[in-house]
Amino acid sequence: MALVAADIRYAVRRWAARPGLAITVVLTLGLGIGAATAIFSVVDAVLLRPLPWREPDRLVSAYVVREGWRTDPALSFNWDSGFVSWPKFRDLQKLNAFDSVAAWRRTRMVAVWETGDVAQAMNVTSNFLATLGTAPYLGRMFTTAEDDTASDS
Repeated sequence: MALVAADIRYAVRRWAARPGLAITVVLTLGLGIGAATAIFSVVDAVLLRPLPWREPDRLVSAYVVREGWRTDPALSFNWDSGFVSWPKFRDLQKLNAFDSVAAWRRTRMVAVWETGDVAQAMNVTSNFLATLGTAPYLGRMFTTAEDDTASDS
């Protein structure tokens, strides 16, 4: 224990002799630890924790590959990202290969409240939240009648 105390006294004397270096070292360590903590927090929230839905390991996304996209390098950014049309979506539902099939599409509509909060909107089918295993925060679930009116637009 005496050796540890002697080492601490020696370190304090050395740091007192060069305060600029001591401050630089402490700030560098603080920034490094802070950056590592921030990066781990993001990685933990995005990659390591499971998604906040029921059985997230069973969720899949389906896209359509349009004819000619795989052979045209100019369209390579669209490979595997074609949107499923409403009739193809209905065909996927009839396959009975999945427990539940839901569709979603981002929209450009943005809601801004008096508080300044901004929310982007999505068009979803009536079973979207049920497929994810969650319920609406406020309000009610959608009905299948609303699906039929949405397909017309």
